[in-house]
Amino acid sequence: MHFDVEKMFAETRRSAQEYTQSVAIKKGVETGGAEGVGEGGEMRSGDSSDDDDDIIGPPLPPGYGAGGSGSQPERSEEGESEEDDEEDNSDFLHSFPLSHEVKLEHGDKPVSALGMDPSGARVISGGYDYTVRLWDFAGMDSRLKSFRSITPCESHRICTLQYSITGDAILVASGSAQAKVLDRDGHNKMQCPKGWQYIIDMTNTKGHVSMINCACWHPKIKETFLTCSNDCTLRLWDVNEKEKQLNVIKGRDKKGRKSAISTCTFSKDGKMIAAGLVDGSIQLWKSSGPFTRSSLHQYTAHTPGTETSCITMSHDNQTLVSREVALKITIHYRKLRLFLFLKGD
Repeated sequence: MHFDVEKMFAETRRSAQEYTQSVAIKKGVETGGAEGVGEGGEMRSGDSSDDDDDIIGPPLPPGYGAGGSGSQPERSEEGESEEDDEEDNSDFLHSFPLSHEVKLEHGDKPVSALGMDPSGARVISGGYDYTVRLWDFAGMDSRLKSFRSITPCESHRICTLQYSITGDAILVASGSAQAKVLDRDGHNKMQCPKGWQYIIDMTNTKGHVSMINCACWHPKIKETFLTCSNDCTLRLWDVNEKEKQLNVIKGRDKKGRKSAISTCTFSKDGKMIAAGLVDGSIQLWKSSGPFTRSSLHQYTAHTPGTETSCITMSHDNQTLVSREVALKITIHYRKLRLFLFLKGD
């Protein structure tokens, strides 16, 4: 319900004037000898000819005029809300650095992965053109070109790019079954081995046997990283151990059947591993093991048959946020969003 405050005050003032006039006429009250009741029952004063300047009844709140010649312009509630919105927007625009920005051209195809080193001096980008580009802000001239362009995973689009906690290594995951670790300048440092796809028990293979969906560094141990794949496993790796993974975690649904893993992450303290499965569940394991079954799980977190494209945990490990994307529209959605981001529209 909308209240017209201005109209309500005007009606109150008019009622007060009429009541005062009726009382003055009835009792014949005169103040100061010069004031009285004029014709038509109107109050008259020897010092003022405008009755609108007389204050009758309780004073109006600050910001509201009495409607007379000396009143200040009034503001409606709508005007106040509009001004408040403008002030809020103004604060946001002033806080966001819109005056300093650059446009980095990766290529003609969408960008599918981005990473920034901990110092903020370098950025790495990867896309559907299978190319990874390294950008150094300190060594960049007015042409805004990358200082290095490589194709680390042959003809596979780049899924994940992430700098290690010290910034001296870059983790690269693509549509292949082998993740790679590059040094700071993009040179090959380690490549995960590929497993034997004809073995039924995935714990007996030395690596993934199908495409990797996500990879991430350990937040506390700079040599350790995690990968997840369509082969229904999570695998822990060490950069110094190039022949085999450290541990294997199997992804299983509520009935114990295998389920592909679409995304994974560490908790901020590195003590928990969280993963989103294609069956719609979110499961957590202790990073120290054992990995026979999940320590925590929610089997109805998402719709079965959809992809949990992203998952992250709060610093206190009490909150987890995940994002669901239907498999049938995943590619189209990513193309649209990344195309707009790339073009800067």
